[in-house]
Amino acid sequence: EQNPQDRENLLSEIRSLAGRANLVVDGSLTSHVAEIAFVNSLGVAAYTKAALAEFELSAANAAGPGRGWGYCCHPDAEMLDVMGTFLIAAAKCQSSDRQQPLPAGEYTVILEPAAVAGLMEAAAAIFFDGKAFIQQRTPFARLGEKLFSEQLTVWDDSLDPRGLQLPFDFEGTPKQRFSLVNRGIIQGVCLDNGSAAALNTVSTGHGPPPGIAAPRPGHLVVEAGNAMLDDMIASTRRGILVSRFHGLSVLDSREAVITGTTAGGTLLVEDGKLTAALPDLRFVQNLAEAFNNIEMTGDEVKLFGGLWSSFLVPALKLNKFTFLAGNTGQV
Repeated sequence: EQNPQDRENLLSEIRSLAGRANLVVDGSLTSHVAEIAFVNSLGVAAYTKAALAEFELSAANAAGPGRGWGYCCHPDAEMLDVMGTFLIAAAKCQSSDRQQPLPAGEYTVILEPAAVAGLMEAAAAIFFDGKAFIQQRTPFARLGEKLFSEQLTVWDDSLDPRGLQLPFDFEGTPKQRFSLVNRGIIQGVCLDNGSAAALNTVSTGHGPPPGIAAPRPGHLVVEAGNAMLDDMIASTRRGILVSRFHGLSVLDSREAVITGTTAGGTLLVEDGKLTAALPDLRFVQNLAEAFNNIEMTGDEVKLFGGLWSSFLVPALKLNKFTFLAGNTGQV
């Protein structure tokens, strides 16, 4: 555990660097520790504890339109790359000294890992919710259907040492790796004891935590590919680099339609280069179509999460994504 004085010294250094670069920064460095114990009358007994440290920072260029955002998390606060996260946000602020509007339409998008994590959180509710599958509210009628690009493989694994581990679900069922999508084909949906009984099978280890009404993946992993982020940008004639999404919501789960806005620094890509800052942009997108339009997959995954859930996801380049005009477009 990092001591408070070390944290203060590190944050002071970041404030000093930001000031010299004419950046306005806002962020937080937090740590959490929690325990969970589960016992029932059927003889199930389970206990574990968890720790999580997080650093999140927003940055803005005081003299221009540039904005940036960075995030890192780890069970051990000493392992947080706080300075590296600040430098990523700062570099994005200084990527362009001009801002331009963008007409509504379909664009190639390069989604940084935080943006992919946002889409995967929506995907967990739309595609992998076993209760929704039983109630025929999913975009597919049966397992084994091909919905996405062959470049997409997804599984749930709360025992992955790269993530935030949880050995059992909130019904005490032991966790194990569970396949959700294999090369674009739907392999499974998440089940708790109740939904498993409705299908005459067994729980997949996805008993939901308090406040969540349905079984969904809590430790989702997207398989990495072989493309570097710089390669994605360099190969794009005209497109948009998205740092992350904000305000994601599901408009139609049966049709897999979602909406939200870009945030944390959105940049125009022209002829393989970052050329201008863009305002936050609202999108309305069929998520199944988006995942069927994967052109390139990043070569490394990044961790995002909370005490009892996490995402390990790479960057993705999609060749078609629908934006409205600005962030106030009607949905």
